[in-house]
Amino acid sequence: MTELFGRLAPGADVESARAELQAVHSAIVNAHPETYAVRPTSGSTPSRCAIRSRRRARTVLLVLLAASG
Repeated sequence: MTELFGRLAPGADVESARAELQAVHSAIVNAHPETYAVRPTSGSTPSRCAIRSRRRARTVLLVLLAASG
């Protein structure tokens, strides 16, 4: 239900960013337990992989990129 996105700062490593995103996700779930009755699993995927695996999302993002350009 909730997707978090993050961009790595220069010099940051993936593991620390992943841990920070998981902490934010846990805080959101704990703040709204009625919304998250079933505990979702969390994970992280590089955005390029996520976009490539979802053809519709890729098309929408490319259209938005073209429109903003």
